[in-house]
Amino acid sequence: VLSDTAAFYALEGITDGLSSQDSLHLIKLIQQACAVYKLGVIVSLLQPSDAILALFDKMLVLSESGEMNYFGPANREALESVFVGKTGTLENGGSICDLVLNPQYQNDSLVA
Repeated sequence: VLSDTAAFYALEGITDGLSSQDSLHLIKLIQQACAVYKLGVIVSLLQPSDAILALFDKMLVLSESGEMNYFGPANREALESVFVGKTGTLENGGSICDLVLNPQYQNDSLVA
């Protein structure tokens, strides 16, 4: 339960075991609580859907070795411009997670 007794929360694996709809609902509730209580939250998720990612302001992607691979806006256009290039697009309209986790799109540490 989020409350106004803290200004910042770190949440890990909070959608593990939930359906995609339940996960989306939970993230929306956290987003609303953050707005009401003026909270900051860092959430660690494994391969969230594009709908869930769209609810976040920023996104941090770590490589398998734990190095920063991307930090910036959590939107498709920004991610495609960094990972694929200004003229490329993600093949077959895949998800944002497909984009940032695909080894062919990996670059050195990037900040948008």
